[in-house]
Amino acid sequence: MHGTLAGALEDAIRVGGLADIKAARIRAILDDLATQRGSLSLEHLRQESEDGVKAALRDYKGVGPKTIACVLMFCLRRPEFPVDTHVRKGTEFSCLLLHPRPPPPPP
Repeated sequence: MHGTLAGALEDAIRVGGLADIKAARIRAILDDLATQRGSLSLEHLRQESEDGVKAALRDYKGVGPKTIACVLMFCLRRPEFPVDTHVRKGTEFSCLLLHPRPPPPPP
C-alpha cells in the first residue's frame, strides 16, 4: 500500500485506538486479497455459508469474533449479533448473578 494511503488509513481509524497495529493488519489483509484474489474485495464471501465466512475471516490475524459478526451483519446482511468482549464478560457475570451455578458435588 502506498505510503500516503497507509497514513490516511491510520488517520481514519485512529479514533478507535491501536491505529498502528490495526492499520498494519488491514494492510496485510488487503495485500493478501490482492495476491490471492486479484482485487481488494471480500465480495466472494457473499456466496459462502456463515460458517464459511467465519472460517475465511478467522484466518486473518487480528480478525476476531466481533469483527466477523460485524461483517456478517452489516456487510452481508446475515442474522448475526456482534458483541464486544467487555459486554460478553459483563453479560456472563450478570447471568451468574441471576442463575448461580450449583456448587460442585463433594469428592
